[in-house]
Amino acid sequence: MARFEIYGADEDPIDVVVCAEDVIEQLLAPGLVAVRIGDDRPLTVVRAEAIAAVNGTVAAIRRRYITDISGQEMLYLQKRDEARAYMAAWSPEADPDTADYPLIEAEVGVTAPSAYELAQLWLNLSALYVAVAASLETARLTAVYAIEAAADAAEMATARAAFDVTLTPP
Repeated sequence: MARFEIYGADEDPIDVVVCAEDVIEQLLAPGLVAVRIGDDRPLTVVRAEAIAAVNGTVAAIRRRYITDISGQEMLYLQKRDEARAYMAAWSPEADPDTADYPLIEAEVGVTAPSAYELAQLWLNLSALYVAVAASLETARLTAVYAIEAAADAAEMATARAAFDVTLTPP
């Protein structure tokens, strides 16, 4: 059993809890962070763990929007680029030859019935991901910089709690 101070987005602890270390995260409501009282680990270790927690949260959210397999991110970029090139060559009078667009040609009939619809789908998904990624990156970097600038574990906990609050839907 260990004692934890519970922090929200404010600098002062809002509660003290005694529980097992392996369950404290499960007990916390969104936007709250626990700091072990009497934690004698070096601040560099606490800081690294706090930054890893922030990065892990963002990675988990990103995985809701992408398929997380080796090479997939590169494939998404290739698909976006190919879709842009296809749409630049497309006109209502004539569809481009899909042989010039191998990724589109390979996926037509699987994901969408036509090359035009597939290219539109890929461009729309890319735009959606960019919008999500931009807001996540702002929240992530703000939290990481605040954690890096924190003078103690309590300030790091406050930075993490503020980060959690920014990711909690209203």
